Amino acid sequence: MKIFIDTYSKLDMERSLFEYFEIGKEELLDLFYEADRESNKDSFTDDQIFNDVINSFIETRINYDELTHMLFFHLSRRLNDTYQDSPGLNLYELLTKPTTMSLFLKDHGIVFEPEGTKLNLLFNGRLIPLDDNYKHESSYLRWRLGHTRRIDFCFNGFMLKDQIYKNHYARDLAAVPEFINVLANYLGDKNIGNDYIKNSEYFCFEYCVPIEKVIFDSDDYTAINNKPLYVINRVLNRLHDYYAYEERYVFDHDNPILRLRDDDIMEHEYFVTKEKISHSMLK
Repeated sequence: MKIFIDTYSKLDMERSLFEYFEIGKEELLDLFYEADRESNKDSFTDDQIFNDVINSFIETRINYDELTHMLFFHLSRRLNDTYQDSPGLNLYELLTKPTTMSLFLKDHGIVFEPEGTKLNLLFNGRLIPLDDNYKHESSYLRWRLGHTRRIDFCFNGFMLKDQIYKNHYARDLAAVPEFINVLANYLGDKNIGNDYIKNSEYFCFEYCVPIEKVIFDSDDYTAINNKPLYVINRVLNRLHDYYAYEERYVFDHDNPILRLRDDDIMEHEYFVTKEKISHSMLK
């Protein structure tokens, strides 16, 4: 049985927490009142104190073994032959296996060849060095292709859906994926990005993933060592925003970024649904 906190909307988060903790709206408001009262110091809010109050509330009620899964929202502009596909590959497999992406790039003369844990870039049959420091794209490509100590091939996403289309990352992806854009600029071939846009659609893919598979892209101690506590803390922080401000002033700058291991893929069995994103949905 999958047990998770529904982070699709404000109402879903409320309903999910009310059921999980067996509380009502009045108890939630009392919690926010106490957290605000304790943390408001001389015209500013002490975030550490605020979260201490929130975490104390959670720790007296949470059953850590019960929270088995979490929602994972992945924003992706997919090539037309792949947007029906529900699994998600990491970048290494996406570029080296015979995928729609690797075939699209091959049509533009681009091939990625594995060398150990890194990928080498070939353009029109010629090895392209990634150490051209006069081009700012080179450091990005070295990082994404495994030429640095910190490897980033991972499949990523966000924890909260409610305001995701206000996220600057959502707007950036509406044009062309960052990797494709940087690659096209580095190679000096704008046709790569233009063709990608013409032959792709923009989606939000929703997955429900075992919580142990998910990694938080955060240096917060709790995010690393106590995932259930961190998940509920972030949901309560978002709900507090709704009670403290008008909804139009609730933004998505604090939406936790999620990822899988660099060698992991998002399996079909975790897929829930997908939503096509139009320009009018991006706020």
